[in-house]
Amino acid sequence: MKVFPLFAFLLLSAVATAQQLDTDVIYLKDGSILKGKIIERMEDGAIKMEMANGREIIISMREVKQVTIEGIGTNPTDYGGKTAFGFSLFGESNFIGAHFRVRAAEELYLNFSVQPELKLLVNRFNNEGKLGTNIVLGGEGNYFLKRFYRERKQKVRANGLFFNASHAFGDYETTRFNAGWCSEYFRLNRFKRGFLLCLGLGYNINHWVDDPLNYAYIKGVPELQPTAYFRIQWNFFK
Repeated sequence: MKVFPLFAFLLLSAVATAQQLDTDVIYLKDGSILKGKIIERMEDGAIKMEMANGREIIISMREVKQVTIEGIGTNPTDYGGKTAFGFSLFGESNFIGAHFRVRAAEELYLNFSVQPELKLLVNRFNNEGKLGTNIVLGGEGNYFLKRFYRERKQKVRANGLFFNASHAFGDYETTRFNAGWCSEYFRLNRFKRGFLLCLGLGYNINHWVDDPLNYAYIKGVPELQPTAYFRIQWNFFK
């Protein structure tokens, strides 16, 4: 008869442990700690949490310092949004750029960009220089293969592929094609802010080679030029 109370005690302990493991924890900036189950993330980024007593509360992201989600507790594919504005460093023009991004399918994003471009051109015969200026318009597709949660760093990460094409309008017109690997990161307490990294290879088509006025400044540069591609981009989702 003593076996049943012992079994019941072990069963209740296991249930309590399981419930504890499923607990999500929100650390607020005022030092408070909230424990429960995150059940929804609102359109404005606020978090809806169900407490242990069944009561539901909504926490503004302005009050949140850190979120710990045990066993993830949410779907990593929910991170991000349908549209985003962003800015980048390097990329098509190796300079700062502005971006508009839209989700075309579940893991397919289309990215449109505009970037100013400056380039110092040096005359090979007399070493005189001139500053060339361009405006670069570009389009890109990002396809993410998988999203997963990194508990140690409290981040959601998405790895994928990118392909982009752009054209520089101005003093030295250039068409560029690039493709390669991309990775996007989200912090668990910043559901609508992403960081995108792109690495790849590409080709430049230098239309300005055919311009005799520019020939002295680009002598030896081929019309088709292989390049390496690197871009870091910050996205702010709606």
